[in-house]
Amino acid sequence: YWMEHPTFEGGNAVLANYSEFEVDASNEAFFSPTLAAMERLQIMNFGIRLIESPYPNVKKLIADLACTAPNMAEWMSSQLDQRLRCAAQLYVAWEQAPLASNQIELSKTDVDHAGVPRIELHWKKSPLERRTLLEGLKLFGTTLAQKNLGRVRIDDWIS
Repeated sequence: YWMEHPTFEGGNAVLANYSEFEVDASNEAFFSPTLAAMERLQIMNFGIRLIESPYPNVKKLIADLACTAPNMAEWMSSQLDQRLRCAAQLYVAWEQAPLASNQIELSKTDVDHAGVPRIELHWKKSPLERRTLLEGLKLFGTTLAQKNLGRVRIDDWIS
């Protein structure tokens, strides 16, 4: 089996107060689901890394959302009146389910200039990986909203 932990930027978050989160030495916060949440949503494990964005990016994010998600833009604007200044990029890494067809093998026909067989990667992603990515981001967004810690925008390529 060959497996990967895909990692991509998955969206943005506007946060009421970045200092509410425990951060590492690089000022990044990390989150992962509970086992109960993974079982309830029937997804695999994932992790979300928050990387704080500079303040000018917050204003641009609000302007972009005004047309596509007016309720979120309204919440963000009201928080700005309360000195909201935190936005973050969301990077997501998630597990890949083991598939026997995912493997690395040496080519039987393609060789390099020295006659050494080239590597062939056979890698497919299952619907479970996509579900884990989308449902994981939704879970994170719902949790932030319920605790009034912020709001999440999931990138278009995911939803």
